[in-house]
Amino acid sequence: MKNIAKYKILVALSVVFVCSLCSYKILSKIWSNGTYDFSGTSRTSTRNGFLNLPWKPRKGSNKQDPLGRTNKNRMTNDGERNSGHFIHKVIPISKQGKKEFYEEQKRKQCGVGWQKRYVEYHKQVLRSERPGKFLVYLCGGKDYGCGGYGNRLNGIASLLLLAILTDRVFLIDWNYSISLKDYFLPNKIDWSFSLDKIDRLNSSRSYWGAGHPAEATIGVRRPFKDHSHFKDFITETDFRTHFDRPVEIVTAMWYFVDALKENRFLNGKLSEMSLGDRRFSWIGCAFDFLFAKTKAIEERLQEARTSTGIGQGMPTIGMHIRMGDTVFGKMSQKGSIRTRNYMTIVSCTFALEKAIHEANPQISKARLRIFLASDDVNLKRLLLKKYPSFVSLDVKVEHISFFRRKKNLPSKEGMVGVLLDHFLLSECDFLVLSRSTFGMTAAGLTFHPKESYTLKDKCSY
Repeated sequence: MKNIAKYKILVALSVVFVCSLCSYKILSKIWSNGTYDFSGTSRTSTRNGFLNLPWKPRKGSNKQDPLGRTNKNRMTNDGERNSGHFIHKVIPISKQGKKEFYEEQKRKQCGVGWQKRYVEYHKQVLRSERPGKFLVYLCGGKDYGCGGYGNRLNGIASLLLLAILTDRVFLIDWNYSISLKDYFLPNKIDWSFSLDKIDRLNSSRSYWGAGHPAEATIGVRRPFKDHSHFKDFITETDFRTHFDRPVEIVTAMWYFVDALKENRFLNGKLSEMSLGDRRFSWIGCAFDFLFAKTKAIEERLQEARTSTGIGQGMPTIGMHIRMGDTVFGKMSQKGSIRTRNYMTIVSCTFALEKAIHEANPQISKARLRIFLASDDVNLKRLLLKKYPSFVSLDVKVEHISFFRRKKNLPSKEGMVGVLLDHFLLSECDFLVLSRSTFGMTAAGLTFHPKESYTLKDKCSY
């Protein structure tokens, strides 16, 4: 019996030794490859323009991290390992690294193959070389329910995908009070094709948005009760039969790409497109496919980059504080106040700044920029005075959906200010955002991974 007991002990010790040796070899390999450093910082070199960012779960929490993963040890979809204590992320920060990162993410998130097919189909229909049907995004101006710039990007991007999936030519009618063509030119397809050339075709108009705008009631279809029913409408509708006219005109203000991915009638074509699963990434895909900046906008944007230092090889945190519609004189609607305590966003930004420095001691505080975008001019002045290290743009701040008087329509310079803030915010390496479509579309525009942005009420740092 004693010999048997001794034998069992020897076997157990041998197993422990072998497992320890295997673990040592694996960990040594990880260490030597520069994947993890047990001191809490990644060994990935910053010479290639990359920045490391740890994420730490709250104590006792089994909530998901910013990539939707639990705190349990497992391999993620991206092949990254969650240690349960911290995650090391590699974010491109140099100009060259950003461009490479953008192109790589565009390939992953936007799929391949469909672009060439749809461009050819679009051209053939517009040239009358083949029959076709149309899906038109409409923003007619006052009382059309278009929403702000973020809402409009959401609607345009989502309707583009729906047009592709239902074999319809996508067009954009956004000419009042500011014309989209003053800022963007058609890129891959001619979305600016004159609607006068198809006005003889039978058409139907729909409104997919909030409230009941004056210009979206009589004769306008709204096939759902309110926003809470909108997702069911998108996921359960067979749009090939729902769209029963040659020309379907829709004013949309919500991002419904995720809901389209759940629509069983569209599964086949969606699978063929091979789109990525990163939320809001279709904003970037649609923008790249549809728009090319005008020369004037590109020049103004380059001036803005130079004045703020964004895109000059320094890591940048973008902070968006959306105070709400009250700053534009709108008091009546629920939700007009978006941020009641702007310091929650500022505090989260400083916490993120600290996390970046802890994970990247080679980066001096002077090299880290914080870019401030806000819809409140007075708040911007206050914060720039209080925190001189912040950078911001001196631009006219307007909400492009507000028409207080006919002589006080949204201006061209106001639209330029909106675009410059949005582009610069999207080009920042990390984002701390208010809950608004402006911030979320900025994150989607350049394919920001989830770990690179956070919302004010769910600060991850």
